[in-house]
Amino acid sequence: MQYFTVDKDAAAEWTIERSRFIASVRPVETEDEAREFIRMIQKKHWDATHNVSAYIVGVEHRVQHADDDGEPSGTAGRPVLEALRQGDLTNVVVVVTRYFGGIKLGAGGLVRAYRKSALLGVRAAHIVRRRRGVRMRLRLDYAAYGTVAAILASDGYAEREATYDDRVTLWYDVPEDRLAAFQALVSTLTQGRVKAEAAGAVWIDEPVRDSPAEDDAGLSNRR
Repeated sequence: MQYFTVDKDAAAEWTIERSRFIASVRPVETEDEAREFIRMIQKKHWDATHNVSAYIVGVEHRVQHADDDGEPSGTAGRPVLEALRQGDLTNVVVVVTRYFGGIKLGAGGLVRAYRKSALLGVRAAHIVRRRRGVRMRLRLDYAAYGTVAAILASDGYAEREATYDDRVTLWYDVPEDRLAAFQALVSTLTQGRVKAEAAGAVWIDEPVRDSPAEDDAGLSNRR
């Protein structure tokens, strides 16, 4: 199980024909969180001409919402939502604030401006692949600690936490599809003396890098 989302709050701003566009983005887990963020941005930018919003919530993208906030129907909220859909993103809310600059953009111009704003905001928030994983615990003798930790790190397993008492206890977040390989490696490194124990389910975030060839037309589809 995996999905794509953003890993932090972010904002991006640009201007076209003297209209100022500010995209505010936040990762969320529920529709209530998305609505609360929208209210917060509306309060912050109470003097804006429009605060257009869209969000997608749920691992299976089940809850989707878009609001034009007074812009012509279909020219604002939907382009923001489509930017999220094209990027295969979920658990994300975007509010694009517009301060009108006196020059009308026309329907096509509005669609392009709101979509570009959403894309700029999402990229500023850093896209991540979120995968299901398992937190694994190891208890090692001090003599084995250095070698085992170094080899696990070189194989791509990042140490999440460590405690030190009579032995060293290490925690690793391991993707489900690498679990068997991780357990086998630990067994090999310790000659079967240490067994990696599951300590609970986790979500693991992995940064996603967009292709430099992409332009404002869209995010790559990562299905």
